[in-house]
Amino acid sequence: MGDFFRGFFLLYRKERRGLIGLALLLCIVVGARWVHTTREQARREALDSLLLADDGAEVSTFLEGLKQKEGARRRSGSYDGSGRNGSQTERQTRWRVGVDSTRLRPFNPNRADSAEMVSAGLSPFLANNVVGYREHGGFFRKPDDLKRLYGLTADDYRRLNPYIVIDSADVARRDSLRRASALMRFDSLAERGTVPARVEKFEAGVVTELNLADSATLTKIPGIGSVTASRIVRLRSRFGGFFSLSQLAEVDERLRWELLAEWLTVDASLITPINLNQPNLSINKLRNHPYINFYQARAIMSHIEKHRQIKRLDDLMLYEEFTEADFERLRPYLSFE
Repeated sequence: MGDFFRGFFLLYRKERRGLIGLALLLCIVVGARWVHTTREQARREALDSLLLADDGAEVSTFLEGLKQKEGARRRSGSYDGSGRNGSQTERQTRWRVGVDSTRLRPFNPNRADSAEMVSAGLSPFLANNVVGYREHGGFFRKPDDLKRLYGLTADDYRRLNPYIVIDSADVARRDSLRRASALMRFDSLAERGTVPARVEKFEAGVVTELNLADSATLTKIPGIGSVTASRIVRLRSRFGGFFSLSQLAEVDERLRWELLAEWLTVDASLITPINLNQPNLSINKLRNHPYINFYQARAIMSHIEKHRQIKRLDDLMLYEEFTEADFERLRPYLSFE
């Protein structure tokens, strides 16, 4: 050590200053890295403790915090436009509110409580969404019904699909209850003398444009009742119009849409597309479309904020939120005026 100090003082003054400056810089770098590591560790522990909680309010607060931080990153210019940022912990947030692939096991979304679903690999956020959907009268008839679940990405659904168990007995029991309920309502109406008049159906050869027909017209088509007609009109409003008869399967899987070709035509030019370059475009407006989920809507808005506009659909091809199938079915519904 003594030789070191003697050698140090034998150096020129500029050389000594240089060594001292280098040592200070090294100390600053090491100290900054230690502070950063400590903060990241504390943040990971906070996230883990939050995600293990089963309280939906805590998860909602967590998600709201993420949105606020994301907004701040966008305003400061540190957002990269793809829905991701530079922090490893924050990149993990998306799957933490989705599906944990390492814990996946079979579960029945019509019967499992939130604790069972969390242990099966779903996040508390998704588990609470499933329970809330059931509490509002919702029922999962097939695994694909979970695609509509808010917060579940297409990638997460593909991982989750093999583990979704739908009991056919539950579906049959549900259908039986619905028929019994409908019969009771009919009997009640009959007792009061207010049974709806029988709807006269169209004769063979009468063709109706699907994108123009109202619910009263649709009920005159053989195979379509008043409830189904109302659902068709509501879904058409959300879509902005239909481009194919096959989309009627999204109204009710039991609807034999291929048998309706004799009565219905579809003019895709009547579709009202979403203009992605309109001034008042928002994530909520995009999410209202049945073919656009939350993450896709966020990617679109991020691209617009970064590049000011979207010139063509190909501009979105680099975003992992979209697949080729998504582009094919979205093409008729997007414009870039």
